Amino acid sequence: MRYSQATWAGIVNDITLIGLGTIGRNAAEHLYLLGHNLLVYEPDTVEEHNCIPQGFNPKQIGQLKIDAFQEQVKSFKAPLKLKKISSINKHFERDDYLTPIVIAAVDNMDVRKDIYETWKSMDNRVLFLDGRMMAEQFEVIVTTKDQDNYMDTWFEQSEAPIGFCSNRATRHCGQMIGATICQMICNFNSGLILNNSYYAGQFQEYVFE
Repeated sequence: MRYSQATWAGIVNDITLIGLGTIGRNAAEHLYLLGHNLLVYEPDTVEEHNCIPQGFNPKQIGQLKIDAFQEQVKSFKAPLKLKKISSINKHFERDDYLTPIVIAAVDNMDVRKDIYETWKSMDNRVLFLDGRMMAEQFEVIVTTKDQDNYMDTWFEQSEAPIGFCSNRATRHCGQMIGATICQMICNFNSGLILNNSYYAGQFQEYVFE
């Protein structure tokens, strides 16, 4: 491996990922190939408009997203023993099971709040990452058990930027936010101090209030 001397190399986390859309699909690929165990909540199937921004193959249209994702990543010739992917074929609901490390990759603020409050109620909680994006902007909110100002970043769903349906997601922005989420977990495993909010990629004038 070209990263075997990294301080985080070899550390395996059990991570809950909620959503396999543009954010979740890209984050999942990076994390899985680093050897982490993933528990994924995602009931949806691949549709044509998912293929480019989310990284699915047009031949996978109609498949469950979790099945399509597993089919893709297991085809990689990775230089390590890949870990497991577990899936729950449903949308997350408040008080559903979570691991201590959670990634919210959903497109609804009320669901984000349910995920966060479920994580917040756990004594063994460790790290909560919330990815938010438009076509040319993304934001990752980083919360730990000891550094938690998450609700300062939350707002009502009615206040969320809507954008045009043809300008909500791009492959390059999805790859960047997925890689950023992965790097935040690597930083955490290296013992680095994480900022409560991590912002990047404001290419246009969309603003998350």
